Amino acid sequence: MSVTVTISRNDASRDVALVHDALKSPEQRKALMKVLGTRAEGELRKWFFQLDHESPNKQGWPRQHFWARIGKRTAFDPSKTTPDAATIVVSDPALAAKVYGATIKPTQGRKALAIPLVAAAYGVQPRSGIIPGLFVFRRKDGNGAFLVARDQKGGPLTFYYRLLSQVTVPKDPLALPPPALLGPALAGTAQAFFRRHSPGGIA
Repeated sequence: MSVTVTISRNDASRDVALVHDALKSPEQRKALMKVLGTRAEGELRKWFFQLDHESPNKQGWPRQHFWARIGKRTAFDPSKTTPDAATIVVSDPALAAKVYGATIKPTQGRKALAIPLVAAAYGVQPRSGIIPGLFVFRRKDGNGAFLVARDQKGGPLTFYYRLLSQVTVPKDPLALPPPALLGPALAGTAQAFFRRHSPGGIA
């Protein structure tokens, strides 16, 4: 599942709407929307890379650069441009969970989600074999199951993952840039387009 961001004549900004209305032909309006789509792609990428730079791992573990990955998968799709709208697609289902919220359940025949408990497990799939000797440990009180391993025979257990049937991801209000940030950038681009295409009047 990807996330689609639509930039339209109606919701971009008042200045964009004014420029759009001043352009008389559908061809000019479509050209404007293509320029706005390209600018919006750049602004979204900049936002995601800024989040990546400013969002350290909350646990202090090695970073996986989630937001940088999102930025690299963000692209304007010119084939979907109309005289009234431009479309930017983020081809990563993980962003959809951030934008809309989601309940994540096991897939591919798995019975549980493995949630890392220590830095050594973060970003590592239990089935990869990178952490040897993992086995399921269930609490006697029935309150949870874990993937654990012993460093030495008879040594203490290390808890690497907690096993859960599902995880709820809340909506992140900062997953996409706010209109107050995106609007002025698009307005400036629209005004520049108008100046280039209207020396003394709309061509």
